[in-house]
Amino acid sequence: MYNHIQIIKNSLAEIAALGSRYLNEINDFPSISIIQQKKYINTDLKLYTINFIIRRYVMSDEDSTDDSEQLVRLVEERLNAVKDSFDGIRILSIDTDTGLLSPYGVCNIQCEAKWYEC
Repeated sequence: MYNHIQIIKNSLAEIAALGSRYLNEINDFPSISIIQQKKYINTDLKLYTINFIIRRYVMSDEDSTDDSEQLVRLVEERLNAVKDSFDGIRILSIDTDTGLLSPYGVCNIQCEAKWYEC
């Protein structure tokens, strides 16, 4: 299972700095945090499902909506690049702060990855 999570992290590290930090702890922009939620189904053939949130923090004098749209495109590209390592990987939802934290911007992309192991 570790290998699958590391594949996602390595792919996203190409977009921005990775880490689990709060906004007040971030010095490098853009920054991405991955929040993992795991779910296992025990059978002879195990289905592993990991839900994760990609949270990108940006700092911009302008509207952060454009940065959020760019992030979604980049994440889609990165997930498509690693999709052969999974039995399913997809974006579930996209949320932004709609400018409330200006000059900072926050975009959350909730994703799901599934794979089987014997």
